[in-house]
Amino acid sequence: MELTVAVNSFRRLQVEFLIRPEPDTTRAVQLWLAKNAIESTSISSAGDWLGFNISVKQANTLFQADYKTYYHVKSGTSAIRTLMYTLPTEISHAVNLVHPATSYARPSTCKCSQLQVLSTYS
Repeated sequence: MELTVAVNSFRRLQVEFLIRPEPDTTRAVQLWLAKNAIESTSISSAGDWLGFNISVKQANTLFQADYKTYYHVKSGTSAIRTLMYTLPTEISHAVNLVHPATSYARPSTCKCSQLQVLSTYS
């Protein structure tokens, strides 16, 4: 059992190493957010996800988007999403995904309270 735990931990560390963005990549995204008066923090052990809280109005401005409330009739749940968003050229190479944004997955019990940026490109 101890060997299995050690192997799994080693594999997790290997994966984290492979997906960890370059420091300049993370710094570029954090600088862009800071220029827009948004404080972000790393929310994953590999450092490939940045989390921050902003209003829908701020998100619409920041991402040139049109966030709206979408309702899932069958479950009675709602989610704030947009059909598209734009990133400035200065960070578009560094950001793989903005979440939640264009994800319309089946509603679940998971409640995303933060707008998150996935930054994995070097």
